[in-house]
Amino acid sequence: MKDPQSLGDTPPEEFRKQLHKLADWIADFRENIESLRVAPNPAVAGPGAVRAQLPAQPPEDGEPFEKILSDVDRLIVPGMVHWSHPMFLGYFGWTTTAPGILGEILSAPLSVNAMTWRTCPAATELETVVIDWLR
Repeated sequence: MKDPQSLGDTPPEEFRKQLHKLADWIADFRENIESLRVAPNPAVAGPGAVRAQLPAQPPEDGEPFEKILSDVDRLIVPGMVHWSHPMFLGYFGWTTTAPGILGEILSAPLSVNAMTWRTCPAATELETVVIDWLR
């Protein structure tokens, strides 16, 4: 098997470390969601506010994962409506629950394209069983 870095990917051990950091970030975010505003403050997150803080050109090289998480905390989190906030009553978001997040993480590396039975028989049949359970 080719070295993952030769394909532009992250080496397995580094990826594992990043996943652990991401798991901690997710757990901290969920634990502290009540301390955030439900919706962004227009004075600091109005139209163009995030764009103004991003570089005009893409980076030449990748950034450390810690810097990316820091940028998410600094730029993205303050500029979004938090559907998982207990005071957000507009809609409901099922992927913000612990089981939903775990399911999203589990499905990502499988890259399931469950459009039809032919593209992913296992996902189609699992979905059919779950729908039957709910009837």
